[in-house]
Amino acid sequence: MFQIVRLLILVFTFLTGVQFAFSQRPVADNLTAVTNLPYSEFYDILEDSNHYMWLAANKGLLRYDGYTYTKFTNVAQKGKAVFGLTEDKSGKIWCTNLYGQLFYVANDELLLFLDINHITNGQLATFEVSEDFIVVFTNAGIFKISKDTKEIQQLTTNPVIASCKLNDNFYFFPINQVPALQVIEDATERQVAKINSKSIVETPKIFKLTKQQLLFIYKDELEYVFSLYDAKSDHFKTIKTPKELLKETIYNVVTIDESVWFCTVSGVFVYTLKDDKLLLENHFFKEESITNIIKDFNANYWFTTIDNGVLVSPNLAIKTFELPSKVSKITASCQLNDNSFVIGTNQGTLLLYENFKLIDELTLPSKLVVKLIQFDQYNNQLIISTSYAQSYVYNITSKTLQNTHRKFAVAKSIQILDADRVFYGNYKEAIIYKNTQQQLLREKRVITSLLLPNKELLIAFVDGLFLYDANGNETPILQDGNPILVSDITATKNQVWILTQNTKVLQYTDGIVKSIEQFANLEISAIKADENILWLAIDKGLAKFNPTTNSLHFLTGQDGLDFSVKNMVLLSKHVVLTTPKYFYTFPKNEQLIFKKYRTANVHIDAVAVNNVDTLVRDSYTFDYDTNKLKFDFHSAGYQSDKHMNYQYRLKPIDTEWQTIERGNSFVTFNNLASNTYTFEVKAKNTAGTTFSEIAAIRFTIAKPFWETLWFYALCSMVCIGVIVFYFLQKFKKRERKRNSAIEKILMEKKIANLQLENFRSQMNPHFIFNALNSIQDYIISNEKELASSYLVKFSRLIRMYLEYSQQNKITLAEEIQALELYLQLEKVRFEDELNYQINIDNNLNKQQIKVPSLFIQPYVENALKHGLLHKKGDRNLTISFQKEHEKLFITVEDNGVGREKAKEIAAQKKSHKPFATKANEERVHIYNTNLKYDINVTVEDMMANEKPAGTKVSMYIPLKSN
Repeated sequence: MFQIVRLLILVFTFLTGVQFAFSQRPVADNLTAVTNLPYSEFYDILEDSNHYMWLAANKGLLRYDGYTYTKFTNVAQKGKAVFGLTEDKSGKIWCTNLYGQLFYVANDELLLFLDINHITNGQLATFEVSEDFIVVFTNAGIFKISKDTKEIQQLTTNPVIASCKLNDNFYFFPINQVPALQVIEDATERQVAKINSKSIVETPKIFKLTKQQLLFIYKDELEYVFSLYDAKSDHFKTIKTPKELLKETIYNVVTIDESVWFCTVSGVFVYTLKDDKLLLENHFFKEESITNIIKDFNANYWFTTIDNGVLVSPNLAIKTFELPSKVSKITASCQLNDNSFVIGTNQGTLLLYENFKLIDELTLPSKLVVKLIQFDQYNNQLIISTSYAQSYVYNITSKTLQNTHRKFAVAKSIQILDADRVFYGNYKEAIIYKNTQQQLLREKRVITSLLLPNKELLIAFVDGLFLYDANGNETPILQDGNPILVSDITATKNQVWILTQNTKVLQYTDGIVKSIEQFANLEISAIKADENILWLAIDKGLAKFNPTTNSLHFLTGQDGLDFSVKNMVLLSKHVVLTTPKYFYTFPKNEQLIFKKYRTANVHIDAVAVNNVDTLVRDSYTFDYDTNKLKFDFHSAGYQSDKHMNYQYRLKPIDTEWQTIERGNSFVTFNNLASNTYTFEVKAKNTAGTTFSEIAAIRFTIAKPFWETLWFYALCSMVCIGVIVFYFLQKFKKRERKRNSAIEKILMEKKIANLQLENFRSQMNPHFIFNALNSIQDYIISNEKELASSYLVKFSRLIRMYLEYSQQNKITLAEEIQALELYLQLEKVRFEDELNYQINIDNNLNKQQIKVPSLFIQPYVENALKHGLLHKKGDRNLTISFQKEHEKLFITVEDNGVGREKAKEIAAQKKSHKPFATKANEERVHIYNTNLKYDINVTVEDMMANEKPAGTKVSMYIPLKSN
């Protein structure tokens, strides 16, 4: 049944919509187009105390916050369609469905209050919500349900078909008994008035008009009967039903601003109730099936429809008219008299309107674009200029059209000077026609012109502005000595207003030009004067300026003028604005057209902490590392996402309010220091004058443990301990340093003693005796050169030993040089029966590598003295220097008698171990232990056929370069 009713409504809407095509309608947005409204069939609408909009639809419950839609559902819900939106004193939103389930919204959830299907029997029941109870009107009677206990109490057993609450009383129309309006007062039922009907009472409805009045409607023989009930006087009276509503389908009746609004299948009828009569004021949206209407806190009108979503009209006083021809575009317009005007199109059509009704339509012989229309009030005719080489004159009285060919073709401006003279300006010249004569004023492109009250003519050319008197004398109008490049000109009673090509507004009075700074921030495209009022076409809107009071009012997108004005026509009481496809009109009365915009309070919707959403609370306490916060907020209202400016401050960081970029409704704070903060935010409508109340959240970011008192105490104790430890360590270090210095001195002394022992071993009397004896033999043998050479080498060796014995380290080159001299002298001792070789790896940098001074010579001496000296015949000594694993590898290898034989010989001679070798062993120990040199010396016997074949000393010294 319900689906059939819907289908009938849709068919009727289509048929009536065809009838009213091309008619006027208030400016309005369809929420489906501008806000992505998800549904199209709506039954009810409610604005709650926070200015959220609630929408009851066939597919569920929606909430609109000015930004997005939130859908509310419940898992136990039997059927998506909801009805009867009501807000109680606690802010809960109540609704019901066809299955008899009562729901309410709390904490952003749709909760099931009670399933009363056993009472409603599957019929849609109306209900009223009070502070403690819910009263339900059903076909089984009226029931009272406690909000706390959900206890059900039956107030009457009379089946109810229509009901309404007035004050604290419940009025209803029962069925299955004598037709009458009944009331329950203080739990007592009584009859208010008996209904005298010629037939069965059909579709009775009860609506609240005022705090004391009810409107009772029912059908009698298919026509509505209207009755008024005054609760104060308890008077019930039948009134005349408006003829427009006799056979209409009425969905709802709403009282707004003392006017009675009837929601019908043919739009909205607005009446004034005067002397018990309903007087028609307006008829809006004739092609729509309207189910409910509300006026929100910013005077926007919301209309829910049965099949076309939700319409929002920001200003019902602004009406839009669609052209009769869909293919035409408006290209020109002109005022005729106080209440009539004419529109020209791109199809060569002229439309004449009087009181916004089309009274005449004229089509030019060719479909030429109408460029300009000028009304000649002296001859009651229209001068029509086209964009081609054609112009016409249309006599309104005789309705005759005359082709004037090129006379007014492609006009930039036309002014009617008097009954015989007409000014005509085009793209190349300015001319005054007087009957059949013409006067050329200037050969320049004309921009626009204006006839002043004193009959002087202002003409704006492409190169400046000029004033012409009645005789055609020309005077340039300059500003600071410079020409003025004009875009538009108009004049109020006392001033001329000039719009320049760079959109500046100038005022010209008594030959003086001055700039008007009040319009500096406006993008102005046209200006038009109306007595002492100046209208300005701005970017997507209109402004009204009163020079007397210096007041400026705006009509913008919020008011329904979300477009750029092409032309303005100022009638006696209305303004007409034209765009290519439509023209708009609104009254000049400021009380009707200019609204005072309010701003809803700001609500902080979400708080994210370290990128994680958390519950919104009034205050928080966070750990020191929980210091990234994001606050999302909004101020409700129609399309508030586009028309809201937000400011915030974070105390104590911000001392001034910070402005948020338009379109954003969140603030993020990163890496906040430990402190107690208060985040505050406020909003202001872009067309409003005052800010909303401040919404605030207080939060504390705790100090890290290292900034707490106990940590400071602990740190103080640690610092004292560290200081004590530091000085103890410093004292111990000083002691270690002193001991180390002593040990170093002792070590250096010991090394010096060992070096001295080396030197003593090298300078032993036997060696010196042999050397001096060899020199003596050379002298005796009269071998002076050999003696001299030997003596030089001996002296050089002595000098080297003396010099090197004073140093801890010498270069490898110096060590090898000393060995060379030593072996040369020892070879003489062995009477040239000694063969030696010194092999040096080419990769060794002898000048950079340093070794302990006179370290190798004792091992070479041992090889000569104990190994080779006792051998007869072939005596070979090889000394090698190589780089191996970042160490200097030195070998001293001889083919002497071997260590065992040398010990026997030494035992026979009762000699001891050479002290130089022992000194070297101690030096190695000191270098390895104290200087971390890691020197390694090994001695091994060479064997051949299991017999001693010599000795090999291997030394590893770390490579240390300068």
